[in-house]
Amino acid sequence: MEHVMDIVIKTVNLIRSRALSHRQFSTLLNEMDAQYGCLLYYSEIRWLSRGAVLQRFFNLLNEIDCFVKSKNNKPFSINAEHVREDLQLELIDLHYNSVLKSKFEAVGVPEIFKYLGDSYLKLKKHFSNILSMFGSSYVCEQLFSLMKLNKSKGRNQISNVKLQSVLHLTSRNSCANIDSLVQKKRCQV
Repeated sequence: MEHVMDIVIKTVNLIRSRALSHRQFSTLLNEMDAQYGCLLYYSEIRWLSRGAVLQRFFNLLNEIDCFVKSKNNKPFSINAEHVREDLQLELIDLHYNSVLKSKFEAVGVPEIFKYLGDSYLKLKKHFSNILSMFGSSYVCEQLFSLMKLNKSKGRNQISNVKLQSVLHLTSRNSCANIDSLVQKKRCQV
């Protein structure tokens, strides 16, 4: 029984631990008109939750299987009829390239584009445009989280100008150069 629970807990955590995966899974459940809208977390403290988690998991087993397979094999599971005409030939060629498929299983989505080569130029450009959207939405979500953290109930008097300054400082990926700051502040004798 513990082996089954370990697999169930790992799968639930895989889906629920990241906000993007959780939203995508909830959208999939809505599109498939599933019986439930989400998975339940398991808590050892509440021993009754084991049965509820297992029941929900097995009721959504087909949807979970579909979601996990789509996450693991994105570029190779896209139906060529549903993409633009200028991408269809390259996508069909990609589907039948067993070397790239095995490489994809080893490295994953962001890294596979390094191995596509010159024969997939249109797909590389299209995929890079899509991946860049996810990077920018991540930054957007990060900024909203920072804003919510900085403008909470305890700090509701913060002005928009100061909030903008705080967001600007917290969203930058720069480190202070302590040595140069110390050099500038040293006393001149």
